[in-house]
This record gives sequence, C-alpha cells and structure tokens, in this order.
Amino acid sequence: MLGDFPIDQLPAQAADYVRSMSAATGISQHLFGPSLIGAVFAAAIGRFRVRDNTGHWELLTEYIMPSASSGFGKSEVINHLREPFEAVQKELQHEFASSTPEAMNHARSAVLRRLEADAQKKVDRAIKAGVSPEDAAEQARSDFEQIAKIRQSFTQSQSEPKLLLDRVTMSQLPYEMALQSGVSAIIDAESEILQQINPKKDSIVLKGFTGERFSSGIRKDSVSIEAPCLTLCLLCQPHKLLGFYGNIKFVSDGLAARFLPVIVRSDEGIKTDRLTAPPQRVVEWYGAMIRLLLASRRRKGDDNERATKYLDLTPEANSVLMAFRKKVMEEQKSGRFENCDAFAFRLPAHACRLAGALRLMAGPDSHQGIIDGEAMRGGVALAEYFTAHAVLAFTPSVWDALKLAPRILQHIRDNRYDTFTAREAQRWVGSGRYVAVQVKAALDELESSNMLRRYITASKSVIYVVHPRVFNDCYV
Repeated sequence: MLGDFPIDQLPAQAADYVRSMSAATGISQHLFGPSLIGAVFAAAIGRFRVRDNTGHWELLTEYIMPSASSGFGKSEVINHLREPFEAVQKELQHEFASSTPEAMNHARSAVLRRLEADAQKKVDRAIKAGVSPEDAAEQARSDFEQIAKIRQSFTQSQSEPKLLLDRVTMSQLPYEMALQSGVSAIIDAESEILQQINPKKDSIVLKGFTGERFSSGIRKDSVSIEAPCLTLCLLCQPHKLLGFYGNIKFVSDGLAARFLPVIVRSDEGIKTDRLTAPPQRVVEWYGAMIRLLLASRRRKGDDNERATKYLDLTPEANSVLMAFRKKVMEEQKSGRFENCDAFAFRLPAHACRLAGALRLMAGPDSHQGIIDGEAMRGGVALAEYFTAHAVLAFTPSVWDALKLAPRILQHIRDNRYDTFTAREAQRWVGSGRYVAVQVKAALDELESSNMLRRYITASKSVIYVVHPRVFNDCYV
C-alpha cells in the first residue's frame, strides 16, 4: 500500500512549506513534497557530491517523476516552483548581457558549426551511397530547419546562462548542456522530453545521472561533456509514466532505475474549492532557499569551471546507510524487487542523494560539508517512500489498474451510476481490448482508494457500490 508522504522527515521549514502549500491550494502533498525535492536538486545541480566513508561519491541530483491525472494541480505546482529560478535567471541574463557576451557568442557559434557539419556529412554520405543531391538535401531538410531555429533563438535572445531548460528536444539536450558547462535542469509538467527519450538517445540521460564522460560520437565536431550533470523533475500523466516503465529497454539498461516515481492515487485530487493564497512566510522561505543554492551556480571566472563541494557522511550516517543497504539486500532475497532488481541495487545511492537534498534544505549552516545521522535517516525514509511507488510502477499488473481506473471513474461520473457490475465496467472500456483480469485490477485500485465498495448479493453475484463523494466537484 502507498503511504503518506513522509513530511516529518523534512527540515521544519520545508515541512511547513509543503503542509501550507497543500492546505492553501488543495493539491496533494504527493505532488508538492517530491517536487520540492526536485527543485532543490535543480538549484544545487553540478555543485555537490555526497561521499561515504569508503570514498565513494554520488552526484547530488535525481530524476523525479510524479504522475497524476488532469485537474490534480500539476501545472500550479510547477509554476510556483519555477518562480525563483526565473527571477534569478533574468538577473543573470542582465549581468551576462552587460558584461562579456563574446564568450557565449563564441560557444554558440561553435555549436552551430558542429550541427551544420553533422547535417552536411549526412548529405555527403547519402550522395556517396547513390542518392541524388536533391533527395539527399530533402532527407536532411529537417536537420537544417532545426539549425535555423537554434540560430534564430541565439540571435533573438541573450538567454544564457539558463537555469532551467524549456522546450528542449533530446537531440538538442547535449548541446544545451555543453553551453551550460555540462549541467542542466528541467522542471516541467507534461514535459515532451519524457516521450522523446528512446534507447538510441538516452546516453546523455544515463550519464547525466552518474557524471560519466559523455560524447555524441568519435568525430572531431561531436559534443563532449567531461562531467555531465542533469536534474529532471517531470510531473506527468499516468499513461506517460506507464509508457516509460513499460519500455523493456529502459528497464534493462538501468534508465528506469534512475527515476523516482510517484503515483498519485485516484482519491488524491484537489480537496477544496475554496483556494486561498499561501502564507507569505513559506513563499519567502522557498524563494530564499532556492536563491541561496543558485548562488553557487553563478559563473566563476572566464573558464566557467564548476567548484564541487563534498557532503561527507558522518560515522552515524554511514551506520544508517549500512543498515539500509542490508535491509534492501534482505528484501531482494524475499522477492520484493522481483520486477525491479536494478532499482533495488541503486536504492542506497538514492538514499544518499535524498539525504543530501534534506541537508541543503535545512539552511546556510547545512552547507558546511557533512550529512549527519538525522539527515541520513530522512534520506532513507524518502527512499522507502519512493520505493513503494517504484515497486508498483515496475509491476505489469498494476499498469492495467492505473490505465483503466481513471477511465472507469470518469464513466461513472458522466453517467451518475450508483451501482454496477464488473461485466458492465468491462463493456465501458471495451470488452474486445481488455480481459476481465485487467478490469478487475482497475476496480481493485478504485476500491483501495475508497471510491467504490464491493458487495456480494444473495445470489452470490458481485456488485460495486459507488461512494457519494465521487460526484463531488472537488474530487473531479
């Protein structure tokens, strides 16, 4: 079963922020809590590493993916979280435009030259293979059109440095990261980047998580990033999450194991129609905290080198981590991670990274280079929270429930059904497309969310009774 978001594991002011924002907007803590953590990673990206007593270190970044249906408040969460990033970015743009834009113009020109060279080589190879020059140019037309768009964006704006990337494609991502000294973050709702990730283009996402050297090829004009670092906080629809975890390649190559999913249940919609403004104290705290972390990303000198700080685990924190690692190994043996063994392998690393985020949330004094036992226990609690969601996301039978439950629920609302049978539900979703066991999984999901109640009649048949609150506007 999916438990509550472990809000008590957050530093006091962060917990106050999540509670207050959720109460004011009616949006679930399952969206505000994980997204706040994602924003912390995005603000601190590329500047911190977490190191244990063996010397092993982990980049302080994560890929967080909360999923919720339409109307659950994803866009509202994202808009609020992005505000301080966008404000600081405007300040940095002004500083950059008024100081030395020549360096960035040079970098932009280099990127354009590499893109143009790649496109021209594609044309040349096609001609050598016997394709007419006209057809070869037509085949590469989309590449040249994309280059033109990039050149136009370079010409029209002084947008560097970019704290967050917007509307970037997988093909553009390595080049954009190269312009940002190898570090980039995306905080978005319904981001198209999630659907664009594919096995042929996921190398930058794999290596942006671990910090391994990335190269788009062996050619001289290829993009090369010595120590890439990428943060993703993508709030998405359930079907996008299911499509991601249903891709066997993402599971087999370890990409899915790098993500921390959150499955917001059907009964976690906006809980009030009386929205109020969030308390000013929590808005100010969040803005100040993000600004403090972003200050470490400001350019240092002409070479724009990143200064990395290590957050070292104290002996107590190392003991907590070792106990958690032992627990995970025991759960692997018991079969809990049957469908996600690679995720279990990475769980201790996730706990370390999450502990680092908690430490940075705590305030200026927390940046002095240590992660104590309290922060590590919080990281473990958060890791276990995400684990419960990940185990479901990796389980094929759950995909049917998550996919069909919203459709069945909407059909009930549209037609104001008080009771129905499983056979009727199967007709609603298409009896030729889904078998009874799939519909049963969806009905079980709705029942576990207290939207339905199953009863056995005197004739031993099963009927489902709809809870009256399903028809309340605040649950739509």
